[in-house]
Amino acid sequence: MQWIILIGNESLTIDTLKRITYSGCRQVTQLENSRLVVDYGSDHIFYDFMDKLIDDYTEEELRLIPFKNPNFIMMTFIAKERLIQVLRLGNFPADLYIDDDQGHIMELRKYVESVEKGGI
Repeated sequence: MQWIILIGNESLTIDTLKRITYSGCRQVTQLENSRLVVDYGSDHIFYDFMDKLIDDYTEEELRLIPFKNPNFIMMTFIAKERLIQVLRLGNFPADLYIDDDQGHIMELRKYVESVEKGGI
């Protein structure tokens, strides 16, 4: 399994992600208030709200995040193809930043472009 962190403003919540229409998925299930599973049959996307994750960021990293009070959601996945499919959904929040846990914090759009080019 691989993961990235979705970083958004105060309005980014599990409910935000639950309201998305995930094309081709079998079921969207909220397991707890802080966990959501999107079932595609052959694979899944897991979302976990990370309440205290801001404490793990350095001041330098926080300067890369444009939100005053950011929310963090871990997005766990198996296949990068599925990840990109989901991130490109027309109703997926576009104003997010991504932390790929490899030292990169960037706008969602730039992250998707980089992955598609094989850079990350």
